[in-house]
Amino acid sequence: MIRNKNRVACPSTPFRPKFKRDCCCAAIGCLFAVVFSTPALADSHGYENQISTVDERIQDTRDSIRSKESEKASLRRLLENYDKQIAAVKRQRQLLKKKIARLSETKSEEQSRGDKLKRGVRRRSDVLAKQLRAMYQAGRNPHLRTLLSMDDPTASARLIHYYKQVTEHQVADIESARIDLGKVMNAVTATAAQEAQVQHEQDALKAREAELAQLAKKRSRLLVKIESTLSAEQQRLSALESDRIKLQALVDELRQEQQAASEIASGRMAWPLVGQIKARYGEKKAQGTAKWAGLLIKALKGNPVVAVHEGEVVYAEWLRGFGLLIIVDHNNGMMSLYGNNDKLMYNVGETVLPGDVLATVGNSSSLNETGLYFELRQDGSPVDPISLLTRKIVAAKR
Repeated sequence: MIRNKNRVACPSTPFRPKFKRDCCCAAIGCLFAVVFSTPALADSHGYENQISTVDERIQDTRDSIRSKESEKASLRRLLENYDKQIAAVKRQRQLLKKKIARLSETKSEEQSRGDKLKRGVRRRSDVLAKQLRAMYQAGRNPHLRTLLSMDDPTASARLIHYYKQVTEHQVADIESARIDLGKVMNAVTATAAQEAQVQHEQDALKAREAELAQLAKKRSRLLVKIESTLSAEQQRLSALESDRIKLQALVDELRQEQQAASEIASGRMAWPLVGQIKARYGEKKAQGTAKWAGLLIKALKGNPVVAVHEGEVVYAEWLRGFGLLIIVDHNNGMMSLYGNNDKLMYNVGETVLPGDVLATVGNSSSLNETGLYFELRQDGSPVDPISLLTRKIVAAKR
């Protein structure tokens, strides 16, 4: 139950005024006036409206969290896709790198073979050139000179045929070497072109890998931002849910208090004691013109006096004219007073429930009779207890 923190606690030492009994009654009236000068019970409807507002914020926050979670999942899938693409590009680059190495090796081998062929062609060309130069120096028609210088025509013919065969073979050999050299050079050129094409593909893959890495970096930064926002949203949701629980508890408590106040107002409080009513509210007292502000209920000494309703003890001391007195605040402006007790069971500030034993019957006041003096006050003014008490007797709890 919510308690009013502005209540003024009664002094711990017995209050012993130097006034007569009527002055003591006035003191009790002042005590009620002080207690009921505090604010009225808060209306639960205002808190219910706050709960509705908090519920809307909770729903909005949950929707935002779901949206961010969906965006986060999409980003994670996109990053995974980027990672797969980057891995595939790297694998392709590795394959192209190996292919470039093989092409480079092939090109080197073909260039080496071409160089060897060039040297062979040059060597054969040099030999043939020397032979042709010697033949030129020997005369313009060496075959004829050879034929005329020999006595044996058959030998001369064989020698001329030999010269011709050697010359034709050398020329054919040189031509074949040149053809092979041309093929080799063509192969070198083709290999170089293929190598350049593969290198171009590798450069394109490298650029694609860099592009994918940049995209992944941007999405990673966005993911970090979303995760940070999600964390803040989740903390906000937790705080809102905590506030909602507190507000709901407050509303439930206020409803209980309002229900308790309604029960008080509808006359559903139990009697504090079973006994014979010796004096009623509004009756004249035996002496003087004063009237009773409550009930005087006769009972045996030591019988339990119970709380008529839930509330908080606001006074628990001896007071002249009332003896050992205990006062319970039931909220909504209602208080109950129990006097002439033999022993008090509660202290100021403690909460009591219906049926809790507040005191035991005694004869501690100036009434000169064993029993309970009982009052009910609404907003500080005495009211007829019988109009607010039921016929039900609540059994003592403790």
